[in-house]
Amino acid sequence: MKRVILWLSAAVALAPFVSGVPQTDRQGANLILVSKEPEAAEIRNRVRSGESFELLAMRHSIGPSAEEGGYFVTTRAEDLRQELERALARLKPGEVSPVEKLGRMFFMLRRSTPDDDRWRSQYHAGQQALQERRYAEAALVFSTAAEDAAKFKGPPIEDQRVALSLQGLSRSYRLQGDYERAEPIARQSMTLFEKLLGPEHPGILPSLENLAAIEQGRAEFAEAEQHYRKILSTRWKAAPGSPDRDIVDLLEKLSAVLTDAYFRDSELENAFREFDQALTQTPLREDLYAGIAQGLFRVELVAEAETVMQRGIRRFPSSREIRYALAKIYVQASKYEAALGAFEASVRMDGPADPAVDRQQRGVIQERIASMNVLLVRFDAAAAAYKTALELSPDNLKASLGLADLYFRRGMMNEAMEEYTRTATTHRDSAAAHHGLADAFLHLGRFSESVAAAHQAIELDPKERASRYILGLALLRAGRTEQGQTALQDYERLEAEAQADQKHQRTLLELDRNAAIKMAGKQGEEAIGLWREALSSRPGAALETRLLMNLGVAQAKLGRHRDAAETFQTMIDRGIIDFLVHRNLAIQYELLGDSRYLQHRASYLQKYDAALKVILN
Repeated sequence: MKRVILWLSAAVALAPFVSGVPQTDRQGANLILVSKEPEAAEIRNRVRSGESFELLAMRHSIGPSAEEGGYFVTTRAEDLRQELERALARLKPGEVSPVEKLGRMFFMLRRSTPDDDRWRSQYHAGQQALQERRYAEAALVFSTAAEDAAKFKGPPIEDQRVALSLQGLSRSYRLQGDYERAEPIARQSMTLFEKLLGPEHPGILPSLENLAAIEQGRAEFAEAEQHYRKILSTRWKAAPGSPDRDIVDLLEKLSAVLTDAYFRDSELENAFREFDQALTQTPLREDLYAGIAQGLFRVELVAEAETVMQRGIRRFPSSREIRYALAKIYVQASKYEAALGAFEASVRMDGPADPAVDRQQRGVIQERIASMNVLLVRFDAAAAAYKTALELSPDNLKASLGLADLYFRRGMMNEAMEEYTRTATTHRDSAAAHHGLADAFLHLGRFSESVAAAHQAIELDPKERASRYILGLALLRAGRTEQGQTALQDYERLEAEAQADQKHQRTLLELDRNAAIKMAGKQGEEAIGLWREALSSRPGAALETRLLMNLGVAQAKLGRHRDAAETFQTMIDRGIIDFLVHRNLAIQYELLGDSRYLQHRASYLQKYDAALKVILN
């Protein structure tokens, strides 16, 4: 996660700049940003000895656009942080700055040449065409960019611009469905990137993803699976040099745990034991501990999620991120005292190298400390933490609302009204701020202002019921009886609908629980019947996913593999794209001797990688 945090801090440090097509009023440059001065000095020496600045940025920089050689453009020098502005102002095209400090990080800049900017213009035009689905045009642009990149000084085989252009060209053909033309170009680009960056560098991932997608399009699913396995191992391993098989094997074992989680039987115990043993032997990236723990928590394996986080703390004892993630697990488990302790520990840990980002993070953590103190009925401590959060991060919406709500809860109506007003002014799209303001005005007897604020809250969130109740009371007290009664009738109707829906969902969850009990009691047919009854009763999308997954896993446990395959295929047909669905369908097809298991094995690994990225972002 350090790379991600530092990338974000660098983005803040450079913002606002726009990476795009250079124009006459724009200045192009490349940035290398690292966390240690000796590393920066070594890279600077390598630049002096003739190595490519852009390639070194791709290999070593933790700054924005590192995958594109650290390239950025700015319309005005004053848009940059002062340190960068001063360094850039001293450079002529092609010159490189000395190593300089940026917060707790170290950087160097290279002013791009007209030829650099011209090629970048072509490259970004190709990317724009891809985004707008003008694939044939993109292919022409990337083809020209590849030809121009080959003209730069040095052998084309050693130029990252050639590799990037070919990668774009291959994607253009792939997205047109022309896999036969896309595949050899993708392999050529992949070979270049592996030569330039090394076979384990994260910079090869876009090429790997493109090549895997091409093999899927060609129905070469076994080869696509191997590419996706390499993507998982490259993206999620602890560091270059870690064994490829370890991290993928660990993730496979985690999938088995998540599949068996709901049934709480011996298969789950065995699956978690194997996973935990692998976890003790497999070095993980810092942020992956949090991602795994969240996955376990989502299937109600709370103790197991805490076990994973404790292992993460032992491996990274100074990690703010892991302490914060552990605190979130405690919050979700309603262990508020433990959560408070973990949040307080995390705020004492060293944060990102950029002071502005560190300050913002500490503001977020202080808001969480405050909210825990509210839940623990420690209002003075909560108020102090909310105020600290707002000193650190004045635009922190949750802290502003939390402080205003706390004032309201303590009967400090004038203070609450002032804080809600400030929040509603700075966050005009916050329905919660306008709702709070309406409630405060109502308690202060300022009925017309309460009506206006309630209307604003309802306009921002038409499903918000409590604001309709406040609107009705405010209208009645303002003497607008008919309008007030209408608003209260709307509130009562929406409230009745919500309660009826909640009751219906509780009934279906009870059927789900009873089905699981039947399965545990070796009454499989009765369990299947209960799940089918629940599915026939109009469950919402989230509950339908849970019911279908449990039905499919139960059918598989009962040896009804064809029924299980039909259930999992139904989930895919309905647009449920969970990676576990593809995993379980692949297992059932393989048991049935159906070659389609290869397709779903590849899709499972592809969607597993995508799910991890979503969770960790």
